[in-house]
Amino acid sequence: MTFILAIIMSIGLLSSSDDNKRFEHKVYFEKTDHELNVFKIHGRKSGPTLMIMGGIHGDEPGGYISADMYADVRLKKGNIIVVPRANFLSIVKNKRQINDDENRRFDKSKPEMYEDEVVTVLKGLIDESDFLLNLHEGSGFYSPVYVDDMHNPNRFGQSIIADTDVYHSPKCDCDLRLQDMAEKVIEAVNENIEEPEYRFSFSNHNTASKDSTHAGQKESATYYALYTAGIPAFGVETSKNIDDLELKIEMHTMVINEFMAQMGIELENPSVNVAPPILKYMLVKVNGRYRLLTGKDTLYVPRKAQIKIKIVETNYPRGITADVLGLGTANDVGKLLTVTKSTKIVVKKDSQVIAEIPVKIK
Repeated sequence: MTFILAIIMSIGLLSSSDDNKRFEHKVYFEKTDHELNVFKIHGRKSGPTLMIMGGIHGDEPGGYISADMYADVRLKKGNIIVVPRANFLSIVKNKRQINDDENRRFDKSKPEMYEDEVVTVLKGLIDESDFLLNLHEGSGFYSPVYVDDMHNPNRFGQSIIADTDVYHSPKCDCDLRLQDMAEKVIEAVNENIEEPEYRFSFSNHNTASKDSTHAGQKESATYYALYTAGIPAFGVETSKNIDDLELKIEMHTMVINEFMAQMGIELENPSVNVAPPILKYMLVKVNGRYRLLTGKDTLYVPRKAQIKIKIVETNYPRGITADVLGLGTANDVGKLLTVTKSTKIVVKKDSQVIAEIPVKIK
C-alpha cells in the first residue's frame, strides 16, 4: 500500500519549467462548497488577455463544460484567464442559483453571501483582462423580430449579447465597436452551422438606456467589464432547447476561437474531451488507515469511524465532488467526518452522478 500511495501522490507533480511559467492555477475558497478554480495560460509570445468564464449559472452545462476545455490549452501568442465554474455549488446542485443570481451581484460593494465573495475575485480577474466572454445557455432562440413564443427579441438562445453597440472606453481612449466585433464572429461561425435555427445573431441589450428591457443586466459581469473595467464584453448564449450537448459545446468553442483570432490570440494545442466521466479510484482514510476503492466497492467501517476522502481520481481533472450523504456538505473531499450510521459516498462530475459507494457499519 505504501508503494501504491507513493505512486498516486506523485501523479501530476512533474512538469517542465516552461509549463510552470506559462501556466498558473489558483484555488480560492478551497475546501468550501463554493471553491473557485482559476487558470491563467500565458503564450510564448506576448499579447492581449481574454477572460473566459462559464458556470455562473449552474444549470447551463454548455457554458461551463466549454470553458473548462480551455483550462488545458497552450498558447503561441497572448493570454487567457479561464474560470470554468464561477458558481461551483450551483453546478453541483444543477440549479441556476443558490442564494441569489450570481450574475446580478456585480454592483454590490459589501459581501452579504458567498456569491459576493466569488464576484469580488471575478471582478479582480476582469480588471486584469482585455476582453471578457461569459458563456451561458439561454431559453428559446433569439430573433430581432417576433416570430412566435420561442423565437422573439426576449429569448436568449443562439445569440451573442452586448450591453451596447459602441462604447468609448476611458481605458484605451478609443471606441469599442461591440456590434462590429460580434457580427464579424457571427458571420464566420454561421458558415459552419447547417441548421438555420441554430445560427447566431447579435443582441444589443442597450442596458444603460432608460428604455432598456434588460435593466437588470446593469448588475452583471459584462456590464461591469464594459462600464467599469472598460473592456469589450459579451455574453455567448447557446439554446437550452437544443438537446445535443456536444453540439452546444462545439458552437461555444467556435465562437471563442473566432474571438481569439480577432484578438490575435493563437492556440498551440486545443484540447477537447467529451468522453463519459468515470471514477478510476478513490483513496479514503479510515481511522488513520488508507483504503483504495473503486465504484464497485463497499466501504465497511466501525461505528463512529473517522473517515477522510483524500483523492478522487476520474478521467476529468476538474468539476469532481464526493458527498458523504448525511454528513459534511456538498463536497466532502478533504474533510474529517465521523460515521454513525450506514450511508453512501456519491461522486459527481459537476451535477452528473458517476459513482455511488455504499458505506456500511460492520
